[in-house]
Amino acid sequence: SACAVLRNTLGSTLVGFSGSGYNATATGAWNLFNSLDRPTCIVYPQTASDVQVTMRSIYEYEARYAVQAGGHSAMIGWNSITDGILISFENMLRVSYDAHTNLISLQPGMHLSDAQIALEPHGVSLIGGRA
Repeated sequence: SACAVLRNTLGSTLVGFSGSGYNATATGAWNLFNSLDRPTCIVYPQTASDVQVTMRSIYEYEARYAVQAGGHSAMIGWNSITDGILISFENMLRVSYDAHTNLISLQPGMHLSDAQIALEPHGVSLIGGRA
């Protein structure tokens, strides 16, 4: 299966099948319905390369998958999955600001409040979506 290949490729620290970290991520979705899902495995990428490896395996094995950034989506099945791969971006938390280009870069696991705090010393802010 794709999960077994990913564990062999990325290692056991980036691919979980059970345990307290797995349970915290699987049940950590904001929407109660999504917190009931049980992924076959959870991938915790740290780099863009880890994401590429994960997506390659998902497509090769035609695996079902879901993506969890902040876990705040209210859409059922958008940030968790049963019988598939959950990609959790909780380890991708870097934020940077380039004063030359006035460009802010955020990794997908960043929460807007944490990004605002990180950007405050630069005297810049970002605008995020609101319902």
